[in-house]
Amino acid sequence: MYVRICRASLATSRLPGSVRAAMAPIRPSMAFFSSTAAPSASTCSSSSSLPSATPGKVHVRIRTSDGVTYERMYNEGDNLMEAIRDDSTLPVDVPGACNGTSKCSTCHVILQSAEWARTAERLFAVSDSEQDCLDRAPGASDASRLSCQLTLVKGLNGLEIDLPKSVVDVRWQTSPRRSAKK
Repeated sequence: MYVRICRASLATSRLPGSVRAAMAPIRPSMAFFSSTAAPSASTCSSSSSLPSATPGKVHVRIRTSDGVTYERMYNEGDNLMEAIRDDSTLPVDVPGACNGTSKCSTCHVILQSAEWARTAERLFAVSDSEQDCLDRAPGASDASRLSCQLTLVKGLNGLEIDLPKSVVDVRWQTSPRRSAKK
């Protein structure tokens, strides 16, 4: 696991002026450190480049409903819902109440771009049960997916998702009953 540190200038602030001046044209790329500290939304850029490919890992950028972005590396082959739910350093709640059976919508995520939506659809087509669940999920859009139906594979490296403001366990929603009478 890693947390992105965005203020590279902190590392150079104690260097002598001549060294800092010599380094001024050098713009550091992303720095990654193993930590449990949360990144600050005000200091992190959401348009930064992807980290270099790490064998067996998939980079995921998670933006909460209040705008804070977290960047994580998860194991390739892991289920996205389980990776987020089991990440103790991530202060968000993705309950996955139905344990990945695509029945509850509590793991609803929104892919940040149409390109990610197309890529996810190409890799993991939306099943009828997932679509039924998303049809009843609050705030669902064409870019919505159930994270329990996405496996982290190389094709999803750099995936960017938004967490919705609220989720509802749609298993407990009442649906209109059809009359048996004709």
